[in-house]
Amino acid sequence: MESAFEFPAGWEDLSPRSPLRLDPDLVRRYRDYRRREARALLPLLPREAIRPLYAAAREWAKGEGRRPEEDPLGVLADFAERLLPLPPFSHWLRDREAYLDAHLQEEFEVPAREGPPRAVPVEVQGFELAGRRWLAALHVLRKDGAWRGYIAFRPPEGGEEIRTGDIFREEDPREIRARFLSFQPATLQAFLRSALP
Repeated sequence: MESAFEFPAGWEDLSPRSPLRLDPDLVRRYRDYRRREARALLPLLPREAIRPLYAAAREWAKGEGRRPEEDPLGVLADFAERLLPLPPFSHWLRDREAYLDAHLQEEFEVPAREGPPRAVPVEVQGFELAGRRWLAALHVLRKDGAWRGYIAFRPPEGGEEIRTGDIFREEDPREIRARFLSFQPATLQAFLRSALP
């Protein structure tokens, strides 16, 4: 499976059928992971450690051309992120591929960014329709207190994505994945036909 996106070094180690290869938000998800880890550290620090840490963070921010007084907590979190021994992208990517369900839970329970949640591709199946190869990628997200999922179709060589509406709703993303994996090629063909313009 070819990637349609440019990622930092490490993504080429993913298995060829990994759904992570279809995720255009993968780098943003890594940055959000780092931000979550830094923000989780701050409440654990003793009070007497905050003042000197913030003084160092202010100096660092000024050196970066930022105005720390505009967002003191953001500056502190950004500085703490640089201090933490967080894994590089390639290590995080291998962990995400091996333990995707744990990453999903964390990502949707403790969002690092404002704005609507963005779906995550979690599984891929290949099939043929009218002599043409297609990839069906299951995307899930947590919204309105439940896990929801849709299927996005595209040719293996890339091209425009065609997607269904939200067709899954479960309490656990693993249930959605199991249902998707139970689909036979004829079921995937029917979903693709229903989504074609």
